Amino acid sequence: MLACATFGNLTAARASDFDNRPGVWLATFYGSTIDVGGPEKTGPHLWFDLHLRQRPPTSDDGVGSFLAIIRPAVGYQFLPWLTADLGYAFLPRVTSDGDDSGAEHRLWTQLILGSKFGPATVQFRPRFELRFDDVNDTIGTRIRGFVRVNVDLTGPLYLPIWDESFWQLNRFGRVEAGLEEHRVFLGAGLRPAPYFAVELGYMNRWLPAGTTGNTGQMEHTALVSLIITPTLRIGG
Repeated sequence: MLACATFGNLTAARASDFDNRPGVWLATFYGSTIDVGGPEKTGPHLWFDLHLRQRPPTSDDGVGSFLAIIRPAVGYQFLPWLTADLGYAFLPRVTSDGDDSGAEHRLWTQLILGSKFGPATVQFRPRFELRFDDVNDTIGTRIRGFVRVNVDLTGPLYLPIWDESFWQLNRFGRVEAGLEEHRVFLGAGLRPAPYFAVELGYMNRWLPAGTTGNTGQMEHTALVSLIITPTLRIGG
C-alpha cells in the first residue's frame, strides 16, 4: 500500500518536475544464523551491510558526492520465517572535491519476515531508526518498509524485485516529517551457491521536495549487490 501511494505521487508529476541525477551504488549484505544445536533455522543472528554510493561531479551543485553506510547488527532468528536485529549505522559523507560534509549515526532495529511460495521468495522487513548527526540537536525518528520478491528462473538465475519507503516521523534538519524517500529496484540475480548471490540492476530513488528542501530529486542508479548468507555452526 505504501508503494501504491508513492507510485501515485510519481505518476501525478511530470519528469521535468524533478532534478534527475545519475549514480552508482555498490552494496554488500551479510546475514548469518548461528546453529547452536537447537531447532533448525533458529539461533543467534549476525547482520552486516556495507554501501558505497558515488554521484558524478555534474550533480550536487557541480561537485558530486560520496556516501558510505557501515551497518552491523546482532539479533536472533526465532523461527524459520522470523528474525529480529538490533544495530548501529555510521554514514560518513564527502563531496567529490574532498570537503567533509559531516556524518550521521543511527541506532536501529528491524524484523525480517520471509517465506517461499513456489518459485517466489517473499520478504518483508520493517525497520525503526533513531538518527543523529554533527549538525542537528534533534534526534530523528524514522520507519522504513521494505518488500522483496525473488522469482526463480532457471538454474542459478533469478529475478529480484524490491520496493522500500522511508517515513520520517519528525523534522530532522531540512527533512520534514512525512514521506522522505522511495526506492524501487529491478534487476537480475545469479546464485552460484546457496549462501552467495550477485545482483545487478536499476534502482530508481525518489526524494520529494520536503526531503531536499528544494526541487524533488529522481536518482537513476546502477546498483550492484553481493549477498552472503552462510549458516555458522558451533560444536558438533
